[in-house]
Amino acid sequence: MNSQDQQREPQNGRQIPASRAEASSCPGEGGVGFPANEDERLAALRRYKVLDTPPEPGFERITALAVRLFAVPVCVISLVDECRVWFKSKVGWSGEQVQRDESLCSWAILQKELMVIHDARFDGRLACNPWVQAEPGIRFYAGAPLTSPDGFNLGTLCLIDTQPHATFDEPQRRTLADLAAIVVDELELRLSLESAEQSRLAAEAANRAKDEFLALLSHELRTPLNPIIGWTQMLKRGSVAADKQVEVLEIIERNAKLQNQLIQDLLDVARIEQGKFSHRPQPVILSGVVQAAVEAVRTLAKDAGVALEVEVAERLPEVMVDPTRMQQVVWNLLTNAIKFTPSGGWVQLHLVEAADCLCLVVSDSGTGISPAFIPHLFERFRQAGDAGTRRQGGLGLGLFIVRYIVELHGGRVWAKSDGQGKGAVFTVELPLCECRANASDSVLAAEP
Repeated sequence: MNSQDQQREPQNGRQIPASRAEASSCPGEGGVGFPANEDERLAALRRYKVLDTPPEPGFERITALAVRLFAVPVCVISLVDECRVWFKSKVGWSGEQVQRDESLCSWAILQKELMVIHDARFDGRLACNPWVQAEPGIRFYAGAPLTSPDGFNLGTLCLIDTQPHATFDEPQRRTLADLAAIVVDELELRLSLESAEQSRLAAEAANRAKDEFLALLSHELRTPLNPIIGWTQMLKRGSVAADKQVEVLEIIERNAKLQNQLIQDLLDVARIEQGKFSHRPQPVILSGVVQAAVEAVRTLAKDAGVALEVEVAERLPEVMVDPTRMQQVVWNLLTNAIKFTPSGGWVQLHLVEAADCLCLVVSDSGTGISPAFIPHLFERFRQAGDAGTRRQGGLGLGLFIVRYIVELHGGRVWAKSDGQGKGAVFTVELPLCECRANASDSVLAAEP
């Protein structure tokens, strides 16, 4: 910058006093209005995730070029936030931000076209503006709005001088508007690159999850298969005593059922993803469904040394569910609780009527769930711990299927735990049959 430019520069940008830069006052006090679409505009600005980011070469080149093209001491890429105007790039200005109600850019975003002020001393809007009336004494301002593709003015590319400019002709206006469009292109490119990076990371995570799942699937399918093959070969060789053969056949049957369940879970997930998961809802008294699921897991609980306690309220109202699918929900919750409860522990099931729903609660005294894992508990292929260290394995599909079935029936499911070693509580709420709900509403309406 030559000596003449240095004389024209407003104190090398003049460091903004903290009382201005950090104040929380919002526009209005200084007479600057809001755009009509202010809430949407702010949301659009924040989608770019550019506020308070470090300088970037693409933006720096634009402001440097503008200073040379227009022979002004100051050029700024400004972004108008809720209560401040923050500078993504700046030449000849050292502050990081100014209060929104003091910034000329706050006026510029209210317009569709460029805002040009040849001499700010004679602009009535700026009669009390401290940046005009005091140091650095802004005189010339030209601001081109940074208009996003969806039509929101996010900020400006602005030129500033402490000397008045008698003219700012049409070619200059077009050039400044073109540079502002390039700024928006840089913002869009930045957003696209971030989106591409997120997609890349998501794809890498998906590939890792796939590899981990395939390794887990191989382990889980072999686990029941090995004793089936081993005991079958021993039976063929006559190596099992006659009084042990029934016990061996029970082992084979139990492992065959386990493998069948793994395969059924995989098929259910495939049906869910393909939109082919079938269910046939009908009015059902849920107590019978629950009792059937309980009987199916009693042997599992006994073998694991886990006490299974069941409490079902009498005279429960009907719910509209597929009984087979709902038995699958109860079975999954119970087997999951038994799986993670050590020998000597307990699993409890309660089924009661609440205000406008049936409430099924399965609680246990088991290993518990860490707070960090609870948000991921109902995701596919997610389970706390590794397959090789769990007392019983699994593909981490059961709770995913539970959530899908419950939500398919208009209900909701969630889990709570005080932490590892402190057990867990799973709660399912299912809406009552519409006829029962309507009847209840009628009774309430009839009451004085």
